[in-house]
Amino acid sequence: MLGRGPPGAPDSPLEAPTSASRGPRASLGPTHQRCGAVSQRVLSPRRSWSRDEGVRGALESAGRADTLASMHDPNPAAESWTRCLLSSARLGALAGASVGAAECAKLLLRGAPRYADLAAEMVAVGVLGYLGLGLLLGAGCGALAWFLWRRPGFVAAPASSCAGVGTLLGMVLFVLTPQVGAALLLPAALLGTVLALCLRELLGRVDWPGRPRSWLACGALLLLVGALRFAIGGGASAGAGPSAPAPAGKPNVLLVTIDTLRADHVGAYGASGARTPAIDALAQQGVRFADATSQANTTGPSHTTMLTGLYPHDHGARLNGVPIAHGVVTLPEMLAQAGYQTAAAVSGFTLKQEACGLAPRFERYDDELIAWRWMPEVAARLRLFQVAIQLANQRGQRALRADRPAAECVDSSLEWLASRDRERPFFLWTHFYDPHCPYQPPAPFDALHDPDFQGARARNWYGLSTRERRELVGDAREVEHMRALYRGEISYADSELGRLLEALKHSGDFENTLVILTSDHGEGLGEHDYWFDHGTFLYDAELAVPLILRFPRAQHAGRVVDSQVRLLDLTPTVLELLGLAPPKPLSGSSLLAALEGDRDPRPSFAQGEMAGELSSYELGGRLLSLRTQGRKLIWSSDYWLDSARVPERLELFDLADDPGEKRNLWDDAAPTSGAPASGSAQEMRAHVEAWRELTEAGSARGELAPEVRAQLESIGYL
Repeated sequence: MLGRGPPGAPDSPLEAPTSASRGPRASLGPTHQRCGAVSQRVLSPRRSWSRDEGVRGALESAGRADTLASMHDPNPAAESWTRCLLSSARLGALAGASVGAAECAKLLLRGAPRYADLAAEMVAVGVLGYLGLGLLLGAGCGALAWFLWRRPGFVAAPASSCAGVGTLLGMVLFVLTPQVGAALLLPAALLGTVLALCLRELLGRVDWPGRPRSWLACGALLLLVGALRFAIGGGASAGAGPSAPAPAGKPNVLLVTIDTLRADHVGAYGASGARTPAIDALAQQGVRFADATSQANTTGPSHTTMLTGLYPHDHGARLNGVPIAHGVVTLPEMLAQAGYQTAAAVSGFTLKQEACGLAPRFERYDDELIAWRWMPEVAARLRLFQVAIQLANQRGQRALRADRPAAECVDSSLEWLASRDRERPFFLWTHFYDPHCPYQPPAPFDALHDPDFQGARARNWYGLSTRERRELVGDAREVEHMRALYRGEISYADSELGRLLEALKHSGDFENTLVILTSDHGEGLGEHDYWFDHGTFLYDAELAVPLILRFPRAQHAGRVVDSQVRLLDLTPTVLELLGLAPPKPLSGSSLLAALEGDRDPRPSFAQGEMAGELSSYELGGRLLSLRTQGRKLIWSSDYWLDSARVPERLELFDLADDPGEKRNLWDDAAPTSGAPASGSAQEMRAHVEAWRELTEAGSARGELAPEVRAQLESIGYL
């Protein structure tokens, strides 16, 4: 029972207080009058409730009435400066964490299962990074909102809520639109805050959106729509998983590519002074193809040809930085469908996912080149960290490396081999970038081939000015040292290849593994006055590569195939060996027939693009070559050197008499000799002309993403 209070007090807590007891607020209005009526009904003897239950229910009703009254009060208390900043920062952090989680989900959807083992680390770094950014943006937007409209917004929302909405809008624009970079992120968030404040004033005149829960619901809806947008935009599958287990006894496949490796610098190919014991031993146990050529003189197109059995104009990657066409099926995808586990560890920027598009074709693709060791490589694909890396690069701090040493790729490969499912065969591609310029082999390989040199052990050709390059190539001792450094890089890569093969032997996998050793292209070391680079000509210095196949259980050991073969033939060879058929016809053909003595000529076409600019003019040149029956014809389109037009030309070489391609028979032959008019030369020209028309459409120039172009320029490709 409730006792009565002192004299003058109401008989019940539910009785309305007098005007004198209400202080400055003279009346609570009709709402509380209705509440009194409610209390009378609650205490009515006609109800079966107890007195205590009635009091409690009436108090709750009174509380709801107070809330409604305050929402409709035209002069509620204003949000303080401190509270506005704290609330805005809190809402901004929530918005940032939500955007970060959504973008991480997008990457995981696109890259699963490639990123599965890095998911927790990526989400942690991504969410925390965006959370911190959102906190700072939210505080800035809160300050603007408080100064513009510090009073509350009628029934809609306080200034801090508008700041939170503006922060969310700015961060969504930052992630979705490349135009909103670091410089425009804060203005976009501030503009979003102003728009939210204006919307608040409009919503304040409508009853239903004025409820705080309505704003929370709108915010949740925005986050849901954003998450769906990320998911739909990034829902492409990462690489086909196995459709069925591989039959027992299928051999493993290990593809090792050593970038920029000339065949004539390998001991097994007759190079004097070469120190390549691992490659030489592999050649003794396998088949060495003495005349192997590449179909492109740059890294991305050549590797994509190896992994597809298609020419560059067919698979789409005609230039470094231009990715493979979406509909093209690759060797790892075909093997995955046959039950193989697939993985790759690459070491150069031109083979990163954004430059080549090959990563989703593997179950695991390690292209980690980030210099910030605290950041997982996959996190560098988040928009926030991409912008941070660009800003760091602009300030001379290389956050993204152009390449990494072979040891890191071998470590990555061995880590994957140790964790794989041993019940299934594997396809592993390991790529070494080291012989590529700049020649900077680690000790002791930096002095291995030139121990007496007293100058700087390593020099970056890409970092030299024109005057410095002229001085270097004019000094025979400096030139010999640069060539020695190139050989040192090859020896270092060979030592890491030996470590990888020894690990396979130790695990018992070596004897049941097809090992393929090759390179994507060669290197100009002064031939044709072209120094320490590649990608400009189609001479054999850039196209002749080693190719060694070590079959399971050393079948065909010691064999040498002299007929011309192509990197184009690798995918058909692997498929035939494993008893698999490609889903579509391939341009290459299997090399197994060559082992049986088939000497059918394999015409080798190659193509190249003269990328880059000179004095703000795009070079715009194209190259095509045909190598067949001991002869080679090279067509070079016209192109521009500043204001000078270099005309189109043809070069014809007899490789048997002139392996260095020094004497152009097309120019030198007199009309009476009949050389240019001979049937074979004119036939070759007709083939090249037809090839030129075939490859004319869809030129890759001008299709590079801005960040890819910037990185290629930094490492000398453009």
